[in-house]
Amino acid sequence: MRRQSWAMVLLPWGAAAFLFKPRYRLLPEDPLMSVLGRIRAIAGLVMTVGIAIYYGAFSDFALEPFLNSLLLTGLLAVPSMLLCMGVVVALAGRGGRGAAVRQLRWPALTLGVFVTVMAALLLFNAGGASRLDRYDDHIPLNGMVYGGIVSLWFLVFAFRSIYLISQYWFNAVDGHPYLQPLMAIWMAWVLAINTLVFQNDGDAGGVPSALGTALPVLAATVTTALAAAEAARVREALQPVPNYWPDPSHP
Repeated sequence: MRRQSWAMVLLPWGAAAFLFKPRYRLLPEDPLMSVLGRIRAIAGLVMTVGIAIYYGAFSDFALEPFLNSLLLTGLLAVPSMLLCMGVVVALAGRGGRGAAVRQLRWPALTLGVFVTVMAALLLFNAGGASRLDRYDDHIPLNGMVYGGIVSLWFLVFAFRSIYLISQYWFNAVDGHPYLQPLMAIWMAWVLAINTLVFQNDGDAGGVPSALGTALPVLAATVTTALAAAEAARVREALQPVPNYWPDPSHP
């Protein structure tokens, strides 16, 4: 059984799930919000890929730019999550602040792991292959090793990670019931503004500028609506315990 679990972790989708799928939920998963979150995450990914294929913007899916974008997302998430965590702790009652801080370590660790992993993958893609080139004569099927198998592993891992992160926002549900909707709203608009202000280069890559402007705003608006609905459902779930805060004995 242990061998099977470790083998699963070594697979790209298993590794992504091990790192970015919540394990210490403070409330049971809401089936409706879970389905809506999956639809939003999958629809966003399919739409992005579809537009890139339609307009021939294939360069955006090269591994290094792709990892650069993921790393930037993680770096933007660091101050965003810290801000959202600060709001959660500030709203906690005196008796619950210590417990809230301890429980918030789980999403903080997930975010730290994400940034570390993305940076490592980016460094490997940028410099690892060139170093292996020095030993071409001594590596059987070297083109498949780092040009095919490794890159494919990275891409599957990255796409699976995007899906899980966009659904769970760095395991925010492991930290506090309200942290996930709060993170979703804040991160959606941070990413939208970053795209519009710093990454909108007109018709770069063949995608019309109007479409490049509308998509981030639409994505942020939909995410905000779903997050507001999720917060309302969380409030309903906590009605029997209005002063709910994480139990200090929770792992």
